[in-house]
Amino acid sequence: MFKSLRLQNKIFVYFSLFAFIIVSAINLLFYYYAESFVEGNAVANKQQITQKIQEQLDSMLEGMDKLSISVNASNYIMDTLARIPLSKNNNYFDENPGVSSQIKNILLSYTALQPLKERISLISKDGDYIEISNKMNSQQVTKDFIRRMPEFQEWMNSDMYKIWIPLHPGYWSADADLEISLVRPLRDNYQVLGLVVVSFNISELERIASFRNAQSSSQILLCDGNQKVIYARVSPFPKEQISCLKPEAGEKNENTVNHKLWKLNNETFMAFTVGLSKVNWSLMLLDDESSFHKPILYLRYSTFSIYFIALCIILGLLYLYIGMVTRPIRRLRESLANFDMENLILHSTRLHTKNEIVLLGQAFQDLLDKLRDSIIVVDQANQREMAAHMNALQAQVNPHFLYNTLTVIGAYGKSKGNDEVMDMCTALSDMLRYAMKFGEKETVLIFELQNVDNFLKLMAKRYASLFTYTLDVDPSLNMLPVPKLFLQPIVENAFHHAFKEKDPPWEIEVKGAIENNRWWIHIADNGTGINLERLSHLLEIIQVMSQNPITPFSMNASAELHDSEGSGIGLQNVFARLFLFYKGDISIHIERLEGSGTLIRLGGNFHV
Repeated sequence: MFKSLRLQNKIFVYFSLFAFIIVSAINLLFYYYAESFVEGNAVANKQQITQKIQEQLDSMLEGMDKLSISVNASNYIMDTLARIPLSKNNNYFDENPGVSSQIKNILLSYTALQPLKERISLISKDGDYIEISNKMNSQQVTKDFIRRMPEFQEWMNSDMYKIWIPLHPGYWSADADLEISLVRPLRDNYQVLGLVVVSFNISELERIASFRNAQSSSQILLCDGNQKVIYARVSPFPKEQISCLKPEAGEKNENTVNHKLWKLNNETFMAFTVGLSKVNWSLMLLDDESSFHKPILYLRYSTFSIYFIALCIILGLLYLYIGMVTRPIRRLRESLANFDMENLILHSTRLHTKNEIVLLGQAFQDLLDKLRDSIIVVDQANQREMAAHMNALQAQVNPHFLYNTLTVIGAYGKSKGNDEVMDMCTALSDMLRYAMKFGEKETVLIFELQNVDNFLKLMAKRYASLFTYTLDVDPSLNMLPVPKLFLQPIVENAFHHAFKEKDPPWEIEVKGAIENNRWWIHIADNGTGINLERLSHLLEIIQVMSQNPITPFSMNASAELHDSEGSGIGLQNVFARLFLFYKGDISIHIERLEGSGTLIRLGGNFHV
């Protein structure tokens, strides 16, 4: 299916799939992380609210307990209860206002650090009654009223140290407001002397239940040990229909707030439960599940909306970017379609850019330029090869005829008594024989020196006393491998250039030796000295040849051919052959001597 698509569309499809997978994975990871984070925060917030309400309830109950303990610890109160006579129908505290005043002061002293929020009632074992309260709704409590209360005998006969009474109508209030009470029997070492009853009005419980950080949708239940509702702040249904969540293992620990889903009246709530520390009661905070998970639903909708918007933006930008990236490829394709095979020219515009595709087109054009240059070099090399082949064919035309002719000339000269003619013919014959061994490209230095000696003998015969030469080469160099005919062109160059504008006498010196495991040969003349421009040109060519011996000839093939035709094998040819023969392991030094003359010094590592 993708084979018929253009490269741009194919890349877009692949990158779109990749972007879709990456963005989707990131979105899902973010959503699940954020969901767990939001839900965890919501749970932690509800747990903190439940914990705060539990702490305030514990604080209220602990305050009631401490008040009852303080009363039990008062010597004056305990002594007074012990001295109250029995079987009298009148209230002892009404008949003894001084004692009543003292006891009220003691009770008030226990609440002196904070405003009085509760009712503290003191009852003797015979039913005598006294109280302090922050309410003005106290009824007239008689001794007979106390004695007829069924709870009174139950409390007096109880073996418990304290009795917690859940919400109930107030025993001593005229309007029967709901209260939570703590009853503590007041005992000495032998008997129960009376009771202290500490009661908190329901308004205090409602204040705690209306904790300002609790949401209005939250329902708060206070349950006893039998999962019966003691107090409920619930709005949609009556508390008679509610039974508390049965505590699980560990829920009675007052420091632990547990939560779970709880179904009640066909509705599902998040229930947070915690036990109270002072009494076997538990606190429950209920939150409607839909309200509880509303932030998570908002997060879900917003996350996926942002995901789709971001994905569309990314795909749009990706399409534009891929179009911009593949534009050079399309241009390169058009250039290749219009490729000029005849001139090897790629129709493209060179731009100053770092775009790899554009640079690829430029590199392809550079490759074509080098290919065209290589074709030119190969063509020139073929021309040189053909010229050399023709010269070789001409040189091979019946060489024995030349040798025989020189022999006849030498014999004729000797018959006429001219031995010099015989010597010259012999030297020339040896030179021709050495030069025309076409199968041999390598020789040793001794044979090259013999060839040069024959050439210099002929020059000495020609110029008589006007020319002298010196050959002084260490015999240890005799077997040094050298390219054939490398020395004669250097010596011959002196006659073509050095001695042309120099008056005789002329001298040529060829010396050679080994020093520090390196061989050297220098050829010196006393001619006019090499022209500085020509010297600079030769040194530049030698530098280029050290990198690639063929380069100078490819740069100027026609000049090299002309040099070969005019003066035999040129110096450039000799230097190139030396670099090729020794694979670059050779040094060539050309120097214009002070006064007059030129020195050419060759050297390399000695491996013989």
